[in-house]
Formats: sequence, C-alpha cells, structure tokens
Amino acid sequence: MHTLLADLRHAARTLRRGPAFTLAALAILAIGIGSTASIFSVVNGVLLRPLSVADPERLISIRSNQLERGWMGTALSGPDFVDVRSEARAFDLVAAASMRNVVLTGRGEPAEVTGAIVSREYFRVVRANPLVGRLFAPDEFAGSQPPNTTVLSEGIWRSLFGADPGIVGRSVTINGTPRIVIGVAPASITWPRPGGSADFYFAFPEVFSVMERGAHMFEVVGRLAPTATLEAARTELATLSARLARDFPESNKGWLLTADRVTDLVVGQVRPALFLLLGAAGFVLLIVCANVASLLVARATTRHHEIAIRRALGAPTARIVRHLAAESVLLAAVGGLLGMLLALWGTDFLRASARETLPRVDSVAVDASVLVFTVAVTALTAFLCGVLPAMAGARSQLQDMLKDGTRVAAPRRAHIGRGALVIGEVTLAVVLLAGAGLMMRSFERLRTIPLGFDPENVIAIDLDLPMARYASPDTREQLVKRVEARIRRLPGVTAVGTTRALPLESGGPDVNFTIQGRPASTDRATEPNAFFTAVTPDYFRAMRMAIVRGRGLLVADDHPTANRVVVINETMARRFWGDENPVGQRLTLGDGKTADIVGVVRDVRQRFLTNDVAPQMFVAWAQAPEVQVSMVVRTAVDPTTLVAAMHRDVWAVDPSLPVEEWTMTSLMTESLDGTRFQTTLLVSFAAVALLLAAMGVYALLNYGVLQRTREIGVRMALGAARRDVVLMVIRQGARLTLWGIVLGLVSAFFLTQTMQRVLYGIRASDPLAHTAAAVLLAVVALAATYIPARRAADVDPMVALKDT
Repeated sequence: MHTLLADLRHAARTLRRGPAFTLAALAILAIGIGSTASIFSVVNGVLLRPLSVADPERLISIRSNQLERGWMGTALSGPDFVDVRSEARAFDLVAAASMRNVVLTGRGEPAEVTGAIVSREYFRVVRANPLVGRLFAPDEFAGSQPPNTTVLSEGIWRSLFGADPGIVGRSVTINGTPRIVIGVAPASITWPRPGGSADFYFAFPEVFSVMERGAHMFEVVGRLAPTATLEAARTELATLSARLARDFPESNKGWLLTADRVTDLVVGQVRPALFLLLGAAGFVLLIVCANVASLLVARATTRHHEIAIRRALGAPTARIVRHLAAESVLLAAVGGLLGMLLALWGTDFLRASARETLPRVDSVAVDASVLVFTVAVTALTAFLCGVLPAMAGARSQLQDMLKDGTRVAAPRRAHIGRGALVIGEVTLAVVLLAGAGLMMRSFERLRTIPLGFDPENVIAIDLDLPMARYASPDTREQLVKRVEARIRRLPGVTAVGTTRALPLESGGPDVNFTIQGRPASTDRATEPNAFFTAVTPDYFRAMRMAIVRGRGLLVADDHPTANRVVVINETMARRFWGDENPVGQRLTLGDGKTADIVGVVRDVRQRFLTNDVAPQMFVAWAQAPEVQVSMVVRTAVDPTTLVAAMHRDVWAVDPSLPVEEWTMTSLMTESLDGTRFQTTLLVSFAAVALLLAAMGVYALLNYGVLQRTREIGVRMALGAARRDVVLMVIRQGARLTLWGIVLGLVSAFFLTQTMQRVLYGIRASDPLAHTAAAVLLAVVALAATYIPARRAADVDPMVALKDT
C-alpha cells in the first residue's frame, strides 16, 4: 500500500507537470465515461429496472389478434373475457379494464382526465393495496348499474388534492355525476395504460356476458399460476380461440387470443433503439480508451531516460509497469469522477428530452446501479488505457535508452501499437458514422412522408362530451353545429371542420361492408373492411385534403335523414376497384344501411407515420355524431393567438366542457419525436467519434514528426523539397486512415444490420450512408494531417542536425 501511494503521488506530480496533456486526457475520459453512464441510466431505468408492481414477470396481458386483417394487440369483448377467466387454467386471476376519457368538474375549469372501469379482480391482479381508505368491495360489482363510488390514483390524489388523507368520503363530479371517493390506489399500478395508471377507477357490474361479443373494448390481464409458463398460457389461449371461433363464427372466426408479459408491452417498442444507443456509447468509450492509450504510449516513449535509470538501479519490469500504470489509473479515476458529474447533467437532459418518447421515463435516475456501472467502466478504462502504455514504456531496450546526448527513436513496436490504436479509432468511428447516416436518412424519409393534408396554421380542439348529457345523437350534432358557427365568426378563421379521428392519431372505428353488385362474402372475417370516420362538410377544406375524384360532402348531406353518402380514400378505391372509378358505386355497411360513394379523397396517415394507409370512408357527421369531438380550425393568422377566444366560444355553448388544443404541426412533430431523439443522440456520438479519430491521427503524426526531426533534417539537407516532406507525412496518415476505413466499412456492413428494426424506408446496407461515412472520415482525417505535415516541412535542417 505504501508503494502504491508513492506511485500515485509521483503520478500526480508528473501529470501536474504536463497540464495540456492532463487536461486533454481528462476531457476525453469524462466525455466517454459520462456519455456511457448517461445512456446506461436511461437503459437501466426504462428496461432493466423491474416494474414497481409486485412480481411483474408473472403479470400477463391477454389480447386478441386478427391475423387476416393484420390487427394485432386488440382488446377483448366482455363475453370473451368471461370465457378466458373461467376456462384459462394457466392463470390464477384474470381481470379486465376499459380506459376512457372523463370530465372532472367543480375544481376550477373543467379538466379531462382518464378513467378506467375495472372488474372485481383488478386490484388483486395488480396486487395493489390502498394508500388511504379502501378499494372496491365485492358487492359494488353485483348490481346492474355502476355504483356512485370511485378510487383515485396516487398521481391525481397528490397533484389535484394535495395528498389530503381526508379525501375519503368526499364527493367529486365525474361526467356530471357526483361520486364518493372511497380510497387511493398506489402509483405502482402500471396497467391498463402502458407505463401508467388511470386517474380514476370505477367498479363495473358483472354484466359482461350480456354485452355484444364483437365489441372489443376490454384490456385483459392475468397472473400466471405458480406452475404455469407463458408458453403454456399461449397454448391454452390458442385452444380457447379455436373453440370460440367454432361456437361463435360471426364474431370470433379468425381471431387468436395471445399472451405477452406486461413488461414487454411497456418497453418492447423502445428496447432496440435504447440498446442501439448504449452500443454507440460503448463504441465512443472504446475510441476514448484508444485515444488516451495512444497519448500515454507517446508519453511513455519520451521517458526512456528516466525508465532506463530505474532499470539500471535494479527495478524489475513489473515494478516499472505498475509505476507507469499508476498514471492511467489516476487519470481514469479523476476522469471517472468528472464523467459521473457529466452523467448527472446528461441524465437530467435525456430525461427531459425523452419525456414524451420513452415509457417509464420517471424511473430514469443516477442510482446505485448506475454508480456501480460507472465504477466498472472506469476500472475497465484504466485497464485498457494503462496496460499497453505501461508495457511499451517498460520493455524498451536498456542500452539504447542509456545513450546520452542522442534523441533515441521509440521502439518499432511502440509505433506499430500506436498505429493499431489509430486504425481501431478510425474503424469504430466509421461504424458510428455509418449508423448515424442511416438514422439521418431514415429520419428524412419519415419527415418527408406525404401526409395527405396541410398541417400549417391548423389547430385542433378536443371535446369529450359526457354521455350523461349527450346521450342522444341530436344533442351531439347540435352542440357541434353551434360551436362551429361561433368559431367560424372569429377574425382570421378561414375554415372549421369536425371529426372523431384526427390524422396521425386514429382512423376511427372500423366497419365491414359489401359492394352491391358483387357476391357477398360468406365469412365475416374476410369481408371488406375500412375505417369509418364521421366529419362535417368543411372538414376536407379545413385540412386541405384534396378530392381527386367526384366531390366532397355537402351541407345537404349533413342531416340525420339525408341519403347516406360516403367519400372514400385512395387506398380503398385502389384496393377494391383498381383502375375502375368507384364514384357512383353503392355499399351496404355492417349495420345494414346503404351508402353511395360520391368522391375519392387523398390518402392521409391515420395512426403512425410508419404504418401503411388503410382503407377509410368518411360519412356526414350528423348521421354518426360521436361523443369524442376533434374540431379543426384553419386560420390566416397564427392559430395560437385565437385559443382564448375559441375557449370562450366553447364555454358559451356548454361551460362544463373541458377543452384541449394543439396545433397540427405539433402533432406531426410529436410523431417524429422518438426518431428525432434517437437520431440526435447517435449523430452526437458519431460527431464525438469523428473528432476523437481526427485527434488520434493528428497526435500520432505530430509525435512522429517530433521523433523524426533529425531524419527529416537529413532528408532536406540532401535536397528533399518541402513538398516531398509534406507528402511523406500525409502518406503515413492516409495509410492508417485507409486501413481504418476499409475495416470500418466491413464492420459497419454487418453491425448496422442490427439497426434495421429502427429504420424506415431504407436498408441497413444503404450504400449512400456507408459511402458518406467513409468520405467524411477520410476528409477529416486527412485534414488532421495538415498541421503535422506543415510542421515537418518547416524543419530547419541545420537545427535538426545539431540536435544529435
């Protein structure tokens, strides 16, 4: 220990004598360790840390897939849930819940919150105990009507009610109906909404069996029995699916019940992207290690005389290695501390940046796991940065090192070792640059996808109409007409339309149909199907959705008793009519009503930018008014300046309605946030890698020029031109760079295949991205050779020859 402390004190004195080297090495180490620790804190919080619910690995989501139509992860109907609960022996408990938006009034402005109606097993399945009060009692599920009680979530209890323990017994007004608060559920509940809970819970009576079997509205979750496995549960559900399809072909044919861990549903979408970013951070850390090791090798080879004296006095090689390694250990330790401070800031930045794009982002923190990871990374960095420089410095030839008065060139193996490190840096940088290029091209493809509408200067207003007051279609229709009329009179408003389903959010409910004049399908599961979207006549103009054939909806169509007409999208026209003009064709919808096709509208992206456009039909709002209302307003001015006036117009019609608004450009931006977050981080890592690779090339060549000063002087004294000297240095840098680029391109071809799941519109082997990475690195690396080459050309032969 005494020797170790002495080595560390000597290392500290040595590092203080070279402040430029020390600061450069510490900055490089802090960036590498800090960025890796920051990304790991996100991976740890989102992916590795278990859900806060008890025994999360046995919490299973049960969903239904319609493979023929490509519907995956669909909710179950009430009767299907009852069948699963009674027949699936792989589960100890099975529960159902249905999420919906509800309106909270009586506490200032009306607020839209989330509610969940839950079955009697719900809180037992999620293993929740009340923080205050109680949860639902069995008798609250026994009646034919929902009880007038509610359970609050911990989040809403703390944010709206100040965590008041006296909330139990008080009344809150939900959708215009007073409900008594009986308890508060803990925040550990992470279902039925992936990554979170509802705000209010309501008991749902045991009337599932009398509901329509085709109404898929319940999220179902179960707890595996102690001896059951996930595969066994899937097998059992497949058998049950076959039985339901046989007994109820009208509603269940073609549907397959499936099971997945809730954990996988919460984080499965982001797992590939986060591991990709962690891998990129790891590559940056390897480049950092190579860069610092290269600097330490150069430093060790300039200390030949000191090392020679130590060896002449009898110091064994192992002792010298330990002495030299102390510097790398000290550098890594201080760099690790600085990296930890950088990780604290980086984690906060990532958490704020990813709040809308990552699930479980509130679990991201620099905790004990991150600290242990950082210590391990620091130790690994110390080892990688210290072993090679220490071995290179300790194994130099004693006879050469003791020559006095002569500048002795570093051993050949040291040059080879440093060259190999630089080639490794370039190789890793090419891989990162290729990955960043792929993400940038993918992001650009996403950003330029035709939306089918113009989002500029359009604001959407969301209204959720309480069913208690808007039970009849006529009341819903009249409210929309009155609000539209008031907003249309605002200065700067050019068009107002209403829909149930905004683009990039939903296509609306789906409906089966048959085309009159064609044979009807005998199998309901294979009947033609399309999204069914109710809109007011001015909706297409407000969204600037082009009518490509026929006409749009007219005011005369927007009446409950008018002949039903529909406008279909291009995908529906192409899929079911091909080159034939569908205008004038008649459909029979699933409810038995007929509708004439009067026009074809341009396709719009319905749910996600990356999803294929599905068939969609638009019907007049008055013939299918909804309680979920999205009003779109196009303006000739900045639409956000009219928000207050729009609120007043809504509340002038119904002061109890909650109003939410956002611009359509922000909706598009949000749809790109996840890809933008990944792309920005990967490009940042690639930029750091490019800078470090350029520094590595520069440092090696600059050091080589210093070592070869006498040789360069001799060459110039014998008649070598400045241009020849410059080309000599540039050739050395180009040779290393070329080797690194070749190895990097080969590595990138295979390693970037893992990115295919996060790319859109391009292949991982895209030649443009890979070529651009190689060219960019070649240009930057060759630019890094300029200063050493100029320095070599400026060598004075007389001065160089005297320095012997």
